[in-house]
Amino acid sequence: MAGETMALNPTRLVIAAIVGLAVLLLLIIKCKVQAMVSILVGAIVIGLGLECPLRIL
Repeated sequence: MAGETMALNPTRLVIAAIVGLAVLLLLIIKCKVQAMVSILVGAIVIGLGLECPLRIL
């Protein structure tokens, strides 16, 4: 896996970032979730939007 590279589409990066930010703001403002939890969920949304592999140890 060390030799694998992932080509990312710039449009996809921007869309994933905007969606992640929208989720972050929605959680903080509307749902009154703590900021750190919202940041974590927003980062997961961005990662899933970019189809990054979900690795748990």
